This record gives sequence, C-alpha cells and structure tokens, in this order.
Amino acid sequence: MANIQVQLRRGTTSDHATFAGAEGEVTVDTDLDTLMVHTGGGSGTGVRLAKHSELSAGGGGTVVSIASGTGLTGGPITTSGTLSLASIANLRALGNVSGTTDAPVAVEIKDDDTMATASATSLATSESIKAYVDSQLGANRSWSTFTEGTGVGQRQIGTTYTNNTGGEIEVHFTGSYPATYTGTRQFSLEVNISGTFVIIDNYRLGQTNVITHNSVSGSVPNNTQYKITATTSSLTFQQWAELSS
Repeated sequence: MANIQVQLRRGTTSDHATFAGAEGEVTVDTDLDTLMVHTGGGSGTGVRLAKHSELSAGGGGTVVSIASGTGLTGGPITTSGTLSLASIANLRALGNVSGTTDAPVAVEIKDDDTMATASATSLATSESIKAYVDSQLGANRSWSTFTEGTGVGQRQIGTTYTNNTGGEIEVHFTGSYPATYTGTRQFSLEVNISGTFVIIDNYRLGQTNVITHNSVSGSVPNNTQYKITATTSSLTFQQWAELSS
C-alpha cells in the first residue's frame, strides 16, 4: 500500500450538531467512529453513514411500525408488540370468494353429508365430502332379500314401491314361467320418470314348452317409484333383492 495518508476533519457528535459542512464534504464523527456526509444546508444537517457492523445480512432488520389489517388484532404497533389472528366463528376460514382481488373474509365451512346446501361461496368438511362420495358410489351398502307377499320385508309383482333410502338402490328380480305356458314370456323392471313408468330392463321369450328362469335388474334413484310388471299372472316369483345403504 502506498505511503499516502488522507485525513478528514473530525469532531465529536456534539461538534457535528453545530457544524455546517460544505455540500458533499465528508467528516469523521469520533464518538460513533463513522463518517458524516454534509448537505450544505447549515449546522447539524450532515447525514451519518452506517458502519458495516450495523448492516444486517440478507436485508433483515427490525420492523419499527406496523398496522393490523383484516383478521388481525393488536395493532397498530410503532415500537414493539404482538400481532395475533383475530378469533372467528366455528366452521369458518379466512378466504376470498368475491370472484376478484379483495380482502379476506370469514368463509363458511359446511358440514352437510348430502351436499344439499352446497354453494359457490362456501367450503365443505372432509367428513361431509367423504360421506357424500360414499353415498354416490355405493360404499357401505348391503343386499336385502325379500320374499313374496305384502308384509314387512316382502315384495309383490305388480305393486309400486318408492325408494326412500336417501340414496340410489339396485333392484334385482328373478322370475320363471312353467313349461306348460304357451304365450309370450315377458316381465320388466320399471321406474317412474316424470309421472310415467318406463322400462329400464326387460326379459322376453316367445318359446313354449320349456321352463324358463331369468332376471331383470337396474338402478333406482332416491325418491323414485319402481315395480316389477309381467304380461301374465303365470310368472312365478323366484327372488327379489335390493342393494341399498
């Protein structure tokens, strides 16, 4: 290093408070061991430069002022303090469902297993989503069998029934005709659609002198009427089963 010395004017912090340096002049504050850059604006207008030890790596530092916004409590803070999330009602989450950029609000979290109250501005619990999906896919369903008759746990050909299980069911019916029957052998599973019974599965055979066993089956939505119909009373009830929740 060349043997050159540069000495700047210097003084204490108190000296600088009354010193009027020229614009752009640099002096040394001997109390703070740092430099002062003067503006030429008169006594005490110098600007102190930060020392390396006063700089935080990565742009860190101390927040000296912060105001609390939506969803926060505890502000504004001008020196030190704590900001906390404000309490919100049960089954709510902070979010934005306005369709545009906006401040967060309390969004409802619905716990509705049937999804009857679903909306575009609410959320759903994981339990209610699982329950609804299970009901649509047939999880937790089991088969029930019915004997022929009009009592509890019985079904009868030609009688109308209503699915009120709360979900879709599967209906399976097996019937037979005697070998002595000479007419067309036909029976169907029908459901009521908008006031009209419509065949959704059908068995038909024109052959005679043979014992025939066959089945029809299909899905019946909730709150829908259904029945098994036959072209003749010669049809024999063999089996009726329903898959439901």
